[in-house]
Amino acid sequence: MRALYPALMTDQIQTPDPAPETDLSDREILLSRLDEQDEEIRFINEKLSILIELLTPSEKGDGPTLDDILARLVELLRDQEPVIKRIDHTTARNNDLLEGRIVSPKTGDTPRS
Repeated sequence: MRALYPALMTDQIQTPDPAPETDLSDREILLSRLDEQDEEIRFINEKLSILIELLTPSEKGDGPTLDDILARLVELLRDQEPVIKRIDHTTARNNDLLEGRIVSPKTGDTPRS
């Protein structure tokens, strides 16, 4: 085992070499890159703020509020309720016929012989 991991099996504590000192020019390059990234992040933050503002209706804005939109959707669904019930009834009736259950004739239907 000592042959496979010689560094781990020694009694001496190995310390990593200290990082070489960076030149002033390297530090200036790093700072300029950080400044560029800071500007990019600020630009992205502004665009996201504008996008979020456009997507979320405000309570005092010119457009409808979220409550108004939801109320209108509920109203539209309520208007469609008779059609949805008819579709549901027809679907249930067709399923009964397909599965071989006896189905009473609809009102106005004439029995077939």
